[in-house]
Formats: sequence, structure tokens, C-alpha cells
Amino acid sequence: MTQASLASVSGVAETLLTEEVLASLPTNGAGAPWTCRCQAIVWSDPGTRAANTALPPAIGHGAKVLGVIGGMVRYLDTPVGEYNEVLGAVGFRRGHSVRGSVVFMAVDSPVSLVGGRTNWGMLKTLARFEGNFDGRQAGGPRMRAAGTVGPSWSVSATARALGPT
Repeated sequence: MTQASLASVSGVAETLLTEEVLASLPTNGAGAPWTCRCQAIVWSDPGTRAANTALPPAIGHGAKVLGVIGGMVRYLDTPVGEYNEVLGAVGFRRGHSVRGSVVFMAVDSPVSLVGGRTNWGMLKTLARFEGNFDGRQAGGPRMRAAGTVGPSWSVSATARALGPT
């Protein structure tokens, strides 16, 4: 995939890549499919007007937002090695059909960024991550991601158990 093709994967402003980042990316070394092992913190929230505007125009027109799903993932074993990811998806309904669209995704691995954009058209960008999933720290597993390209953004998550242990 060319630099222009990598840049053409559309998403929210936070996923745009600069010319400098595009020039530094490796080639795609791991085609689909991928088998992975991971740990994750996942959450959901009701949909807002912001969720509706995050949907690509071709999808968003006529869609009723049902909610959003977010997650932080630490991939422990993948074809491109270990890496971290943060993502946001919007669930929506059009007519009787319920669907979802990943509108934001950031990773700390340039190889994963290229693989995601090339193999699946996922609008990955780059971020730095802090924290862990081991659960031994006070307050439970915590992760934080912050953008390293384009507009400033950050996402923090602290896991807590729901339901019986």
C-alpha cells in the first residue's frame, strides 16, 4: 500500500497522519488474517451527538446511534509482536439493521498501524500508552493512551469488576 493509500483511510481528525509519520512507516509485513492473544478493558456508554458526527457521512446519514463502545487492548502475541491499542466504535441502527463502525483507533506500533490500514481499512494512528492490566495495583487495572500525531487527545480507563466474582 502506498503512502497516499495509507493516508486515504478516513476517520475522525485524531486519526489523520502527517507526511512525516507516513514517510517513516514500514511496509506491511503481516497480511490477514491474524491470530492474537490479548488482555482488554472494554466499556460502553449511551450515544451522543458527538458519536453521530464521528460516523463517516456515508454511514451516518439516516442512522440512529444506539451507543458507543470503547476499549484498551494489550496484544501479547500477534504476527507483528506485542503492542497496545485504544479504540472507539459507534453502534447504530438503520431501519431494522443494527451495525457498528470503528471510528477511532490508535496503537503504539507502526507495523500494526500499517497492517490495520492495509489489511482491514482500519483508521489507526499512533499513541503512547501507560499502565497495565495485571490488577495488582490499588484500584484495579489502569491504562492511559495519548496521541502523538495531530490534534491532542487522551483516553484513560480503570477497570472494575461487575457482577459476582
